[in-house]
Amino acid sequence: MIHKESESESPVGFRKLLGSWSGALTVLAVVIGAGIYSVPQQVATYCDGPAMMMGLWAIIGLLCMAAALVWAEVGARLPYAGSDYLALRTCFGRHVGFLYGWRSFILTSPSNRAALGLIAAEYAVILFPELAGHQVLLGIGVIVILGAVNMAGLSYATGVNVGSAGIKVIALMVFVIVVFAYGDPAPVTSMLEQESNGPLIGRLALAAMLVYFSYTGWGRILAVAEEFNNPGKQIMHSMVISMSGAIVLYLLVNAAYLHVLGMDGIRTHAAVGSAALDLLFGKVGAALFAILVIVSVIGSMSTSIMSSSRLYYAMAKNGTFFQYFHQLDPRTRVPTRAIGIHVVLACTMLILRQRFVDLVTSAVFINLIFFALRAASIFILRKKGIGDDLPGFRIPLYPVLPLFVIIFMLSILVVRVVYDWDRAWFDLLLLAVGIPAAMIWFRIQERKAERE
Repeated sequence: MIHKESESESPVGFRKLLGSWSGALTVLAVVIGAGIYSVPQQVATYCDGPAMMMGLWAIIGLLCMAAALVWAEVGARLPYAGSDYLALRTCFGRHVGFLYGWRSFILTSPSNRAALGLIAAEYAVILFPELAGHQVLLGIGVIVILGAVNMAGLSYATGVNVGSAGIKVIALMVFVIVVFAYGDPAPVTSMLEQESNGPLIGRLALAAMLVYFSYTGWGRILAVAEEFNNPGKQIMHSMVISMSGAIVLYLLVNAAYLHVLGMDGIRTHAAVGSAALDLLFGKVGAALFAILVIVSVIGSMSTSIMSSSRLYYAMAKNGTFFQYFHQLDPRTRVPTRAIGIHVVLACTMLILRQRFVDLVTSAVFINLIFFALRAASIFILRKKGIGDDLPGFRIPLYPVLPLFVIIFMLSILVVRVVYDWDRAWFDLLLLAVGIPAAMIWFRIQERKAERE
């Protein structure tokens, strides 16, 4: 059952400030975050040559576009705050909804924010070398500041998101043009195919997870579905515009990396963009690219904080989270309490796990489980007729498209478990802890209801 509050239950509602273009720029703000600057080195290490690397970026991008279209119909059928959570709870029951919120609350969302904070701090060190060794503190500072911006209200957060998206799209296009116009091509020998270490399927799965991380973020727009003027159409418009732009931009940026550095150069530089501009313009070029990365991370993190806080709000609204978080600030109309706890958990995760790769793979691995379930939810929503009375987008090529998305996500999950069990088991353990937590939670709620 979908619960929508009446005006008497909650006199303070969300402001409807998002449209197709502001939604698209909000998606781009979170999608173009740390991935395109941080994962190319690892992806190149796992790939045998340029064709495999570029093919992976193109294929994963198109698969993410297909998933985004599925999400767009979910948002059209459930145009409420926390629509991503509501889809799982409505289709698979409150326990699955609780587990989704649990993984977001305790692991994936804090891990993602921590990873972004760490990237911002590492690039800040390029600008100010004297800050080396203080990356964790710098990352915490970025998280806290952006949490405060989100608490100030949706207009401030949206301003940061849209502004950063515009800046980084323009800056990345300038980067591509400059590299091809002024950069000498890398030696042909650096482009030769060479087999990397480890089984091919295992390497491809790990590389696919990293590329997927670079594209992920489009799903977070569902958390703010209630804040669109016309969610039935505008969520789909936002998805198509933003994901088309991201795919083209990522392919061009990777082509620029290859042009000036070659596969060997990408494999040996963690800050691959700074390395490319350093080769062309020295320290000034590296510093300019570092500024671009920091702006990108700020926009991505701000949007992520905005969406995660709406998830906690939606859970509290449905009785699967503490009622303390089911409250909007009467002045700003944002869930300030949910934003606050999210900031605290992100800072904690950054202190506990200080390696970017560990933070990323943990977030993506568990996310894929629930993303596959959310893709499957469209079958149940259609069967039950939920949202049929609401005008809006419907997926083309149904049921082939959502089935394809589910198979893609489950394939990466299975291969990750087989080839990277040493790290996968701990992430699964954290998720499994949510099962008894769900049972205890709902038992307590049932006893409260009995007493009342």
